[in-house]
Amino acid sequence: NENPTFEGCPNDITRSANPGKAYAIVTWNEPVASDNSGYIASLIKSKTSGDEISIGQTTVTYRAEDQTGNVGTCVFVITVTDDEDPTLSNCPSNIHRNTDAGKPYATVTWQEPTPGDNSGLPVMTSTRSRGDQLYIGVNEVTYTVTDPSGNLALPCSFTITVNDSENPIITLCPSDINQGTDPGTDVAEVRWDLPVAEDNSGIVSVVGNYQPGDVFDIGTTTVNYEASDESGHTDTCSFQIVVFDDEIPNIICPADIAQNSDPGKATTEVTWNVPSGSDNTGVKSVTSDWQPGDTFPIFTTLVTYTVTDIYDNSFECTFKVVVFDIEPPTIICFEDKQTSTRPGLPTSIVTWSDPRVGDNSGDENVIYISTMSSGDAFPIGTTTISYYAIDPSGNSATCEFTIEVIDDEPPVIACPTPITVNTEPGKPDALVEWNHPVPTDNSQQNPILLFDGGSPGDRFGIGHNKITYTSKDSSGNTQGCEFTITVEDHEPPTITCPADIIIEANPWPSVIVSWPYPAITDNCAKVNIADGPSLREGRVEIYENEKWTSICGDWWDKPDADVVCRQL
Repeated sequence: NENPTFEGCPNDITRSANPGKAYAIVTWNEPVASDNSGYIASLIKSKTSGDEISIGQTTVTYRAEDQTGNVGTCVFVITVTDDEDPTLSNCPSNIHRNTDAGKPYATVTWQEPTPGDNSGLPVMTSTRSRGDQLYIGVNEVTYTVTDPSGNLALPCSFTITVNDSENPIITLCPSDINQGTDPGTDVAEVRWDLPVAEDNSGIVSVVGNYQPGDVFDIGTTTVNYEASDESGHTDTCSFQIVVFDDEIPNIICPADIAQNSDPGKATTEVTWNVPSGSDNTGVKSVTSDWQPGDTFPIFTTLVTYTVTDIYDNSFECTFKVVVFDIEPPTIICFEDKQTSTRPGLPTSIVTWSDPRVGDNSGDENVIYISTMSSGDAFPIGTTTISYYAIDPSGNSATCEFTIEVIDDEPPVIACPTPITVNTEPGKPDALVEWNHPVPTDNSQQNPILLFDGGSPGDRFGIGHNKITYTSKDSSGNTQGCEFTITVEDHEPPTITCPADIIIEANPWPSVIVSWPYPAITDNCAKVNIADGPSLREGRVEIYENEKWTSICGDWWDKPDADVVCRQL
């Protein structure tokens, strides 16, 4: 059960690495293993005296095992220290570069220095890296190297100077400015947006010989701006400010003038005070197309004054000179006239001479109008013709005359042709129809129609019946016509004899015989004698209203006889 033992097991060892090496050759007295059995079956060691031991701590182990499997060990630590500084060679020289186009920096590369160390594991660091963007100016680059043991190499330092070779650029230079003078002055306060400049450095200043809000005289002024960066590069721009006098001068004209024309004339002399002009830069001239004391015609004349300043700006003012014509024109009309209508027409064509007119503005300026014109057709009756004379100012005068058209032409009327009819059966008369004649008249108005002797639809007795028509127009002219209605009786009378008479002759050879008179009737009879002893005796009857009626009874006197005679 007893483990083997070691005699002379070394203590921990510390050595410095061999120069230029990452290890140290270390030697030690190797320990001796023993066992109570007197026999070491195996002896194993991790390092051997004289081995190269790398920088750092290395544990060295010896292991002894007897034949029964018991194990004994010897362990110690070898520490190899690195006391040698690393090295840094091929340090670059100072570098000069221009900025990248449009940039405030330059992308710079260089050959990095070469680090070295006995440990073979140097760690190199730098304040800048290859390909960095280095800004305008001097940029210091420092490389340092450390080894795992913290030893430092001497640093490698160099400078990279980035030069700005680009000029700044003014991108928004104002355009030329045209501006009128400030009201009432001969200068102008002009404002504009300051130019915008860009530079790759990002730092640029802009200065100009004028600033927005400065006051400029009339004329052309060049404004210059310069943009500069910190490297002294510049860019310039310029524009022109043109100040012009656009303020029109002022002039105040007199008020409008109204004046009557001189008596009997078409003009009058008018005077006024001449206006004066003013301007912010000074008046050069005042002109007019009319002058005080000029003679002005009737109606409205526009007087214009023009003021012009020294820069040829001009302004006009106007006023009116109104000359009134208050005199009316004169007009003399034609005398009254009388005439007859034209045949068959209700009018007469009448002509006359134009009226005589005059006016202070000139006879030719008078316009006259009339209610009718010479050569017009005038109707029957009296027509008043009015003439109105108007001068150009609206003054007027009138005159009148009359035209009397007389209608001395009678109406025209045509009666029907004569009419012949038969009596109606059993009647002593006939009902007759015809159309009234239609009269016409040159007046084109319907004349009055008068008639006598009967009307269409009347009953007319046997014989000749005269119908008379008379037409009368509105002027009292008359015209008549007549025609005859003849009623003929072609119906024979009737007679009814007594019946045959047979009488016995006894005792005489002759007999006195009596019988009633035959009954006699006729369509034309208006008077009849009935029931009398002879044709001339009896009761008097009259045919009236379709029947026979007794006219007289027991008494016969003069009135009865008159009736009978009238009927006969």
